[in-house]
Amino acid sequence: LKLMALGTTRVEGFDVLEEAGDTTIRAAVAPTFNLLRTVGDMEIHGAATGLGTFGALQTAARINISGIGARAVLFPQLVSALEAEVTSCPALLELRAPALSSIRYLFVGSNFQLIDISLEGLREVSGSVTLGNSAVSTLAGFTRLRRVGGNLRITENRFLDQQEIDRFLAQLEVGGEIYVCSNGSEGVCP
Repeated sequence: LKLMALGTTRVEGFDVLEEAGDTTIRAAVAPTFNLLRTVGDMEIHGAATGLGTFGALQTAARINISGIGARAVLFPQLVSALEAEVTSCPALLELRAPALSSIRYLFVGSNFQLIDISLEGLREVSGSVTLGNSAVSTLAGFTRLRRVGGNLRITENRFLDQQEIDRFLAQLEVGGEIYVCSNGSEGVCP
């Protein structure tokens, strides 16, 4: 499924779609996916309005969301995803996927207004995790995360202090490198 819409074209009819293969959406106004439960690779780019809640989505191979104008991205029922990237969303304040328990790769970066990342059910990331360029002040949304199999990068989160990072790292087993810099009042990453 590919959807490319220009201007403020309203896209309708997707609110009854329950399953889709690889899906790419490039539109100023994102369609509503109220019943979508399963999707292959899902890419959503540049949606100035709409988007936000994928209330029924349970399974996705890869989620890539970038450049959207939504204030919240919510996946309340997502239990399975191989990879997720949420980047360069200037108005994004909240990212939630409370039912997700494991994922292979997680990248959340360059969402400068993001203050709340809530992945309470996440227990394991088999690959790498990057959390960067945000306004988060706590990592409490990762309370159950115990293992990162690859590298862990926590960089350039302007309100995240070292004490909070240390508490977070104390609960983790990390299989790769740990790279922490330029958080809170620290200087620039080398």
